[in-house]
Amino acid sequence: MAPPVKVFRKTITPQGKSAGGFELVWLHGWGHDHTSLVRLASLFKKSATNILYDLPGFGQTAMLPRGSGTEKYAEVMIRELQTTNPAKRVIIGHSFGCRVALRIAALNPGLVDGLVLIAAAGLPRKKNLGAKLKGLFIRAIGKAAHISDRVLGTSLKENFRNRFGSRDYKAAGELRATFVATVTENLSALAGGITTPALLLFGAEDLETPVEIGQRYEAILCHGKLKILNGFGHLNILTDGAHQCQHSILTFLGELEAK
Repeated sequence: MAPPVKVFRKTITPQGKSAGGFELVWLHGWGHDHTSLVRLASLFKKSATNILYDLPGFGQTAMLPRGSGTEKYAEVMIRELQTTNPAKRVIIGHSFGCRVALRIAALNPGLVDGLVLIAAAGLPRKKNLGAKLKGLFIRAIGKAAHISDRVLGTSLKENFRNRFGSRDYKAAGELRATFVATVTENLSALAGGITTPALLLFGAEDLETPVEIGQRYEAILCHGKLKILNGFGHLNILTDGAHQCQHSILTFLGELEAK
């Protein structure tokens, strides 16, 4: 198990009677913290207890050991979730947070009654032949730079990273090894064994986690249901699309409550 980490959380309690006794657990995306989900979570303050977390390495929560993957994140969150015993618990994740949510449901399904996966990451994007060849070429350059640095004492690897690394990779800092471990995970097999009901919300304009990933998740998950929200991308689905997300989530919660 991952070493003990004190996870920061913000709780938004119900105003009045909680409908169905739901506890909604909110897990943010990479490079963000709990504040990225406050607007959407606040829409449920009359109907559920909302607990928003800063995942390790973000916001006010300390890092896990370098290179930790999402399984270690899930272990930390499982210990945290075991401190409460709600009537029903639904984990709502965004992007990277969905990776952690899926891991939790796989490792300890008894802790989770439902999943809401917004712009979920975790499956490799489909690539055409041109993109595959470009990827092979870039990897070959990276390997050559690594060999040159090791044998000749050059600094080509860092130049390679600055030239070809993604924005998140460049900004990861001390979390860079964790970022690499995370983005190379393929959760296809894990998702196929999850029986927890799952609502998948994807923005039609999302370029980071496009709709085709949502369609594949829907096919893989035993009880996955995809809802595509037109006009929204990877981030503004949480803000401009908050009310559309709320409507879909409330419908999902109603279905869970009826079970």
